[in-house]
Amino acid sequence: MSMSIFSETEILLDLSSASAVPVPFNMPSRILFFHLLIWESLCTGAEAVLKAKLSTVRHAKHKATIFRISNCHALLAKYDFNNYAKLPEFPDDLLQDKQQHFQALVEEDCQTMKLSFQAAVDAADTSSRSVAISVIMCQQSWLQFSSLPSQSSTSLSTRTMCSRQRRMSPSTP
Repeated sequence: MSMSIFSETEILLDLSSASAVPVPFNMPSRILFFHLLIWESLCTGAEAVLKAKLSTVRHAKHKATIFRISNCHALLAKYDFNNYAKLPEFPDDLLQDKQQHFQALVEEDCQTMKLSFQAAVDAADTSSRSVAISVIMCQQSWLQFSSLPSQSSTSLSTRTMCSRQRRMSPSTP
């Protein structure tokens, strides 16, 4: 007994080519995006278009990896800074003539770690913005160059934004 995934579907009608795209209800927006992308390439036979769009998605995943790496770097820089900030507690155990030299080294290292931490935070911020922009650009370029009418494009954009807002908002009891 095989059951079609299109048992409960919406039909998006492309007015320019008069072809209907079956879209399951309650489909997450990212899956809907790939579903429509593959449907378009199958209908038009445009494998090159599909490859170009999928490479854009891979580029977004690469940027997400860069974000994770820079986020880990920022976390390690924060730990380094916190460790160096605790070092001024130890000079009491040193000899009097070594204390000033130790204090100077600790202050210099704290300044270096503070700069390193700020650079790591800036890199993480830049990469997070880059990921967000690449995802939005990928979706918008697909909607712009797809053969969907403008009403459907607006509906898909609104649906994507609404689903993101639902995921971001705290659940109400």
